[in-house]
Amino acid sequence: MAVIWEKKTSDKFYEVRSAGRSRRLYTNGVLHTQFNPSSLLTGSVWDLLTMGGFLVPQGRLKRILVLGVGGGAAFHQLEQLFKPEKIVGIELSRVHLSIAKRFFDLDRKPFKLIQGDALKWIEDYQGEPFDLIIDDMFGEEYGEPFRVATPNLTWLKLLNQHLSETGALVLNFDCPKDFNRCADSAALLKTIKSGFRLSTSNCENIVGLFAKEALVTKDIQSRLRQFPQLDTRKTTCKLKYNIRTIKL
Repeated sequence: MAVIWEKKTSDKFYEVRSAGRSRRLYTNGVLHTQFNPSSLLTGSVWDLLTMGGFLVPQGRLKRILVLGVGGGAAFHQLEQLFKPEKIVGIELSRVHLSIAKRFFDLDRKPFKLIQGDALKWIEDYQGEPFDLIIDDMFGEEYGEPFRVATPNLTWLKLLNQHLSETGALVLNFDCPKDFNRCADSAALLKTIKSGFRLSTSNCENIVGLFAKEALVTKDIQSRLRQFPQLDTRKTTCKLKYNIRTIKL
């Protein structure tokens, strides 16, 4: 794997590495993004984040908010699969945004990247609601990732108030404890009608999906199969996931 760009600051070390056509962003040794322009799927956690789009009724996914941009692998998947009008990304790191535009092709429509504290941004936001909100905010400490937002009822209520009436939430977790805390909190929100736990064998992350529409796993699988590259019945499909229904 070749290093094609790097930058050091007082407390951060950024690297963009290439392996064939694949590009990866590392910050302090933590992998933030993997993107290959010739392959829709990554075979990792970013595929699970994108699956949240299938909880929104067909044709209703117009506006997407992503908290935590990294290099933006999920942005490309969301664009190709759902053709939304706008994908807004909020990212604290100016360096990450610069990398996303320079090396990961996010310097164009429908992407709108905003530098700022995503926690404060969502608290202050008063605009049009979003059809999908993805919480993928992670920092790193001693070479290990950690969630930025505490996944409690207060946080879920804040995200939920900026969702459209048929919208869905996606939250990424690096440990089961945080996921379980989020699932317990989601059960207290009356507008959330269904929830799912996603995982994949090649990473430890758990992704929670929460929808305002009452769905079962077969609904999601049926929607996925409308795209040949997402039909897991085919041996050529790179989408690998485990799904469990959350009791709400």
